[in-house]
Amino acid sequence: MGYSRKKLELTGQRFGKLTVIAPAENVDGRTAWLCRCQCGREQVVKTCRLRSGDVTNCGCKPCGLSSLTYTDSAWLGTLQAKIVYQSPYFLKKEAAGQI
Repeated sequence: MGYSRKKLELTGQRFGKLTVIAPAENVDGRTAWLCRCQCGREQVVKTCRLRSGDVTNCGCKPCGLSSLTYTDSAWLGTLQAKIVYQSPYFLKKEAAGQI
């Protein structure tokens, strides 16, 4: 797969909770940027990770949880319950009559 040789200017742009501050040294031969999260933490992120939406915050809990409403939390609990009950471990136990 070929990569574009054209250097993008992302300084000042926002990607989720990250704001691009300045260009950084390349990471693995790819263009990277110094970004600041809303929580104040800074990290270097590759262009492709920013533009694809793979990285939208620094990974801090306040960024991920502060915007949840009660409804979001209730839905999240329902989703987590479905994931647990559909896991292979649970299904094996259920089939064996252990639950």
